[in-house]
Amino acid sequence: MALTVAVALAHAWLLGAWSPREHPVPQAHPPAASTATESARSVQVTVPATAPVDNHRTAPTPTQVSTPPPITAIAKKHKENMPLPLAEKAVTAINSETETPPPASAVQPEPDVAPVTDRPPPPLARAATASHDPTADATTTPPGPLRWPAPVALRYDVHATRKSLSLMAEGLLHWQPGPSSYRARLEVKALLFGQRSQTSVGTLDTTHGLQPTRYGDKNRTEQATHFDRTRTPPVLRFSANTPDQPLYEHTQDRLSVLFQIAAMLAGDPGRFRAGDTVALHTAGPRDADVWRFLVGRSAPLALPIGTLEALHLTREPLHAYDNRVELWLAPSLGYLPVRILWTQANGDVVDQQLSHHNPMEPIP
Repeated sequence: MALTVAVALAHAWLLGAWSPREHPVPQAHPPAASTATESARSVQVTVPATAPVDNHRTAPTPTQVSTPPPITAIAKKHKENMPLPLAEKAVTAINSETETPPPASAVQPEPDVAPVTDRPPPPLARAATASHDPTADATTTPPGPLRWPAPVALRYDVHATRKSLSLMAEGLLHWQPGPSSYRARLEVKALLFGQRSQTSVGTLDTTHGLQPTRYGDKNRTEQATHFDRTRTPPVLRFSANTPDQPLYEHTQDRLSVLFQIAAMLAGDPGRFRAGDTVALHTAGPRDADVWRFLVGRSAPLALPIGTLEALHLTREPLHAYDNRVELWLAPSLGYLPVRILWTQANGDVVDQQLSHHNPMEPIP
């Protein structure tokens, strides 16, 4: 009896000595401190050289004693046991600085997301599409009867205000029509600020008026607008590499528009009254818009050249960074501008007032 009790106590001692270290209980989320302690205990376990042998169990050899996996391995195993979408989100959150896309198997289609082909175009494509307004020419004023101003050179005294600094400059406007073509040039020269020039060349049509072929705007370098009527439909092409825009029958540029309005007013002086609007599709160096001039009243205007009767027209800005343009057109000079006032969005002003005019030879 005593022998049986002794054997039972020895067997229990063996189980208590080996079982906890041989088969550690796994934990789903082991704390870092307890894991480190358990790892240290496992490393310190040694196998007695004369360990008793049980007929029902085989004592492990030193090579069979394993230490718990490190924390990174546990995290990896935990990630592998997670559902696939959650695992991919975890990887993306950790490696947010990388641009490697997830595996194809991890991409789950979202039923409420429209196909790529149905998505709206990027902002640049939308802007280009919106600028191609097919109704732009329909909303402009038809030319009606036309009468070209005589060829002339107009000289202006220019008063400019730039960032609260006042300066004097000189302006020169050349208008040279011919039997079927025209040339126009406007330049402003200011001491210490250099000069800026605009040029327009094209043909004259008795029905549509001025038909520009090229417009140039030069400060330090020149930006050009080409009126390409060889394409179907015709387009405006810009050297500034902005998107092409439609070219209509009556499209003008920012210089030719002055002479188109003059020809329309001279062709039928009673056509426009105070409060009417003259609208013309007008191209600049980078884009095109419909310019609308509100017709004002005719009144005497004091100028450096003297007092002249002039009709006042005003174009309001189209957007926050656009300019306000005011024209005073003299019937005695074929409704050519005797004063041009530009007011920029930042408050800068350029005021051109006629000081001299000289006849020019027409284009042969």
